[in-house]
Amino acid sequence: MTTSVISNKKHMNIGSWLQAKWLYGGDPFEPLHFAKPLEQFKQRLSAEGVKAVLSPLIQKYILDNPHRVTIELQVGALPLL
Repeated sequence: MTTSVISNKKHMNIGSWLQAKWLYGGDPFEPLHFAKPLEQFKQRLSAEGVKAVLSPLIQKYILDNPHRVTIELQVGALPLL
């Protein structure tokens, strides 16, 4: 992938975040203010340690998440288009 393609995708993602907030009554510029929360998260990681910070989040949002998706794959011939 070229740099311009990656850059364009990044801008489209940011646009989607802004639009989602805007369409549902939120502040469309909120997703752009990530520098301060990111810095706070980095400070917390360095102060408490990666395992102490991430383990509860992994437990809560991944391991204890009640939502499930089951995907079943079957081997077969590809359909002719």
